[in-house]
Amino acid sequence: MISDNNGGHVDYSATFNQEEDIYYVHVAPRAPQAQSAASRKLHSSAGTFDIPLPLSGSPGVECRSGPNHQIIVDFASPVTVGNAMVTSGTATARGFSVNGSEVAVDLTGVGNAQVVTLTLGSVNDGTNFGSVSVTLGLLAGDVNGNSSVNGTDVSQTKAAGTQSVAVIIFAPT
Repeated sequence: MISDNNGGHVDYSATFNQEEDIYYVHVAPRAPQAQSAASRKLHSSAGTFDIPLPLSGSPGVECRSGPNHQIIVDFASPVTVGNAMVTSGTATARGFSVNGSEVAVDLTGVGNAQVVTLTLGSVNDGTNFGSVSVTLGLLAGDVNGNSSVNGTDVSQTKAAGTQSVAVIIFAPT
């Protein structure tokens, strides 16, 4: 048996039907499955707001501009993470934190009009171990997520700007 970062490679011999044969099997760990992912941004005193990112299929579109973003990945149970890196696109994973089942990764130098893949390495939930990737599309101003910025985005932004915002303040009793 030989073990590497991709699992274990096992060679063995066995006798079946009075014939001795040599067999090979590759045993690989299965990565924990992310339950959800989001792009999180702080909007001044209004607080933080998340844009959900799909875990498969077409990437979600982050329409908010700026070189700094935070990606949140949630798992079903607490995890440990060995590293976080951008594996495609123009950005740098500046750091990450793990709080139980939630992993937060800070990205810097994020360019506009691109797709970025963030990979969490050595994710371990106590049973499963491996890498988990999340893909994020970035296009500033694309509020409806159709991969273009046009009059529809402007109209939706104007309409949202006329809505009132309710603020509820709870005072201790």
